[in-house]
Amino acid sequence: MAVWSWGAGTQGQLGLGTMIDALLPQAMDPPLRILDMACGGAHAAAILDGGRVATWGRGLIGHEGDSEKDAAAVVAVPSVVEFFGGHRVCEVAAGWNHTAFVTESGELFTCGDGAFGQLGHGDFVSRGTPCKVLALSNAFKVACGMRHTLVLSGEGDGRVVKAFGLAKRGQLGSLSSKELNKVASPQAIPSLDSYSVSIVAANGDHSAALSVASFISGEKHLMINRVLTYRSSQVKSLSSTEFLSAGTMALVLQCPAEDGEAISWGTNRHGQLGSSRCISERSNIKFYRVQGLEKHRVVSISAGSEHSAAVDAAGDLYTWGWGEHGQLGLGHVNDERHPCRVVVGQCQRSRVCCGSGFTFAFCN
Repeated sequence: MAVWSWGAGTQGQLGLGTMIDALLPQAMDPPLRILDMACGGAHAAAILDGGRVATWGRGLIGHEGDSEKDAAAVVAVPSVVEFFGGHRVCEVAAGWNHTAFVTESGELFTCGDGAFGQLGHGDFVSRGTPCKVLALSNAFKVACGMRHTLVLSGEGDGRVVKAFGLAKRGQLGSLSSKELNKVASPQAIPSLDSYSVSIVAANGDHSAALSVASFISGEKHLMINRVLTYRSSQVKSLSSTEFLSAGTMALVLQCPAEDGEAISWGTNRHGQLGSSRCISERSNIKFYRVQGLEKHRVVSISAGSEHSAAVDAAGDLYTWGWGEHGQLGLGHVNDERHPCRVVVGQCQRSRVCCGSGFTFAFCN
């Protein structure tokens, strides 16, 4: 499977061995056999065959010798993280400047910036090498926001969502309060106990969880209940929802597989919703169909900081939103308010992953 990247590249986050932005898709050479990946602020992490892990981009991304003083260090090509040894990693997540790894045995490892407790080790210390989060077990899903982390773990016969990191904007759900700004150890979110959560998502300063029957979100910019809330709030029931991607300013999700409908909500400053809604429009929560994709069955979708991307069943890739660094892959740096088709070699696209100002696509 070939991997292509484009957009912001001055921190090596495109994995191309260069330190410049790319306005058009570029093939990674030599291509690694990447099975899954996550994009962060200016770095990326990928799961390779055999449960191995590779990372690249800005420093503190998990390589031996990294330390807090190496935060400005850059790895411009994918480099295997030797630390894991016999551990097989099955899930990765990337925040602004921290990374999380879940192993097949349910262990959670984190590394990177720890100033806000987002590593979950009970302190506010940064770590250059992945360290096991001792206070958590049976993890199987993880999501990283800008300075916080969500983990879905199994306890008894149920699932529990635990959170840690920066809390002052309500991103840790009911753990947050006006007095509590940081949580350094994993804590269960009690307000989600009654939901059967299957997916967690985070980006920027907001968080989201998808249950079997409902979607729950707690995020300042979305004006839930028209005020900043410090607890998880059910915003709408979306049955058969399959996929969830949280962007810093927008949330995008994929509806039933037979329909593959792309829906968005949130701020639309750069057109990242793929909708003509007014930038200043405020409401409790309004959902918008991504205009231009109504007749497409979407199979993969991702929201970056302020841009979005989707792949349809025909293997065509579309991008829209913020374009300042070329992250739309259209050869220019303009914003696009509606989806535009991106030409990526001669291959059929299968998946897409967006970071903060950069984009990756998987091609068959």
